[in-house]
Amino acid sequence: MNVDVVIPTFNRFWAIQKVVPSYLAFPEVHKVIVVDDGGSDGTYEWLKTISIEEARLMVLRHEERRGACAARNTGAAKAEAPYVFFADDDMLLAPVNAFRILIDDLIVAGAEIIAPILEFQEGAELNISLIKGKEPADLFYLYNKMTLERKSMKTLLGCMPHVSFESGLLSGIMLMCRSVLDNVRYDEQLGDNSYRDETDFQLKAIGKGYRLLACPKVYLIDLFRLNDKGGCHTTNLVKYEFLCCRNNWRILKKHRKVLEKIQITVPIQMMQLLFMAEHLLSRLPRGIFFQFRQKLGLIRQL
Repeated sequence: MNVDVVIPTFNRFWAIQKVVPSYLAFPEVHKVIVVDDGGSDGTYEWLKTISIEEARLMVLRHEERRGACAARNTGAAKAEAPYVFFADDDMLLAPVNAFRILIDDLIVAGAEIIAPILEFQEGAELNISLIKGKEPADLFYLYNKMTLERKSMKTLLGCMPHVSFESGLLSGIMLMCRSVLDNVRYDEQLGDNSYRDETDFQLKAIGKGYRLLACPKVYLIDLFRLNDKGGCHTTNLVKYEFLCCRNNWRILKKHRKVLEKIQITVPIQMMQLLFMAEHLLSRLPRGIFFQFRQKLGLIRQL
């Protein structure tokens, strides 16, 4: 057993009932540490009941909402295994040997942090056959250099390498050597929605000399549910998008030198303007329209 899994959760009882057993089923998992961040939907009570019979399940709780970053830091402080995996409370990890693949690739490359690239909707066909085996052009193969936003799965699948490769940024669901956490923590000032928490963490890690790998052989399964009121979805959409813009600017300012180190030389003011245009002029209107159609009953409930 090599891995401690840290899962922050807030009012996602519907998903955590699937997620926790799925991680306990991996033979490499030493401990699953779930941090209930002031939730009120019965998640904590259910977890405590399960933990009575499952010694590998550790349940922690914040009495008041402090955000996902604080929950991850709380969980990380209890992790003891050589590797720590930060999971989301509405995502599953596959295939069954996922942790063995991630750890082996990390060791072979001599890197410290690795994360899956592929993400599929629950019940969707896993189109892994679309991977073409091309080599990435640079460290920002997965991300838009101008906004640091993830490229779409549709764009990536047609030119995805078969093997793990070094990347400038990764998703927030990542495995790392336990020693990384002695030097890098999540920024609790990013607030309840914790947007950009993984970007901040990874840029800090790069600044301290750690290497990041992206793995195409392991994938995530999104347990998306319409009308989800847990996690970041508890924040009003307009407020959420403005907080995203605020967090993005905080991170661009803080990591200006690290961004230059990884060959992003675009002025951070320009990057912020493009990010705001995407979120406030594109994502926000689309989100409001989605909610409007949802209220009219034009979107099928899951």
